Amino acid sequence: MAREVLPNVISFDDGRILSRNMVPGQRVYDEELHTVDGQEFRTWNPTRSKLGAYVVKGGRAVDVRPDANVLYLGAANGTTVSHVSDMLSRGLVVAVEFSPRSFRDLLRMSDPRGNIVPILADAWRPELYARFAGKVDLLFQDIAQRQQAAIFSKNIEAFKPALAMIAVKARSVDVASHPRQVYEAVAAEITERTGYEVIDSLDLGPYEKDHAALVLRPGAGGKRQERRRAERDERPAPREERPQRRDERPQQGGFQKRGWGPPPGGKPQGGAPPRDERPRGKFQPREDRPQRDERPRRDFGDRRGWR
Repeated sequence: MAREVLPNVISFDDGRILSRNMVPGQRVYDEELHTVDGQEFRTWNPTRSKLGAYVVKGGRAVDVRPDANVLYLGAANGTTVSHVSDMLSRGLVVAVEFSPRSFRDLLRMSDPRGNIVPILADAWRPELYARFAGKVDLLFQDIAQRQQAAIFSKNIEAFKPALAMIAVKARSVDVASHPRQVYEAVAAEITERTGYEVIDSLDLGPYEKDHAALVLRPGAGGKRQERRRAERDERPAPREERPQRRDERPQQGGFQKRGWGPPPGGKPQGGAPPRDERPRGKFQPREDRPQRDERPRRDFGDRRGWR
């Protein structure tokens, strides 16, 4: 028996999920086509889609309407983007991909679908595709990078989506740590940066090894962030900085504090006399020395017999 779990997405009792095909007769990655109640559906393979694995494992926190706007970061060849396109019968999905090779496949897939906007851009720079995304209802990211949490947080701050989901690849973040520790660290970092709170977390195994899906929305984390900003604003102002220039420093130095040397503005009290009053040594002043031409010459040849 089939039941709808997401807009235009149905699930069978055996665990299979299918999305209603926006372009009947077209396959994107050799998936199976089925007819249910007179409509064509495409099989959603969870081993080739993080979002598909999340839905198959029971994830239901991604509640979007058919007219929603979705920003997809890390679109790759467009496997998952095609199913998101099926979901958004009246909406729009902006698919951002950085690799030119994968972007060519994404272009071919999106050509017959009118609700996909493929963009070749770097997810680190949301200002490059902000005018195409507009108001974002759902932000989805599938980028296997060490700093994937920072990229995700930067796009959240740029678009302020109503719902955000990230597929965390633990081995890309930290190979040495346990995947569960990585998931918790990524969730804490995103909450600290954006103020969004995690409403659902789900390990995607066995379909995706060492992967987890985190779903976030604005919540208590934002209030904590505002409270921290208020506390920082209420802190007392820092002390005046010390003068950096030597001539701006106080004239009384450490030697004078200890009684070594003359007091400020006074004459020396004991100790060594001023430099100009010191007696000359055995060497003559430079101006009294004979010049080089006036010095007597020595004839070494006579003494050594070299003549």
